[in-house]
Amino acid sequence: MGMHAGNPSPLDASRQTPGLTVVDIIVEPAETALLRAASEKGCRVQPGRPMMDFQVRGMSEFFDIKRRDRSHG
Repeated sequence: MGMHAGNPSPLDASRQTPGLTVVDIIVEPAETALLRAASEKGCRVQPGRPMMDFQVRGMSEFFDIKRRDRSHG
């Protein structure tokens, strides 16, 4: 819900106020419609990709996995 163009938003954007922090766990696209609407209202936003990156880093440290450069396939 809310992940593709034309999907309804999972939250009522009219209820967002500038004091809120709006978090979306979706990693692609980086700016979802939910985050865009929240940003336009003056809310702080947290996209999903940085959260995922920290989770992967934490998991690799926990399991003692050396992370390889995957930028070349």
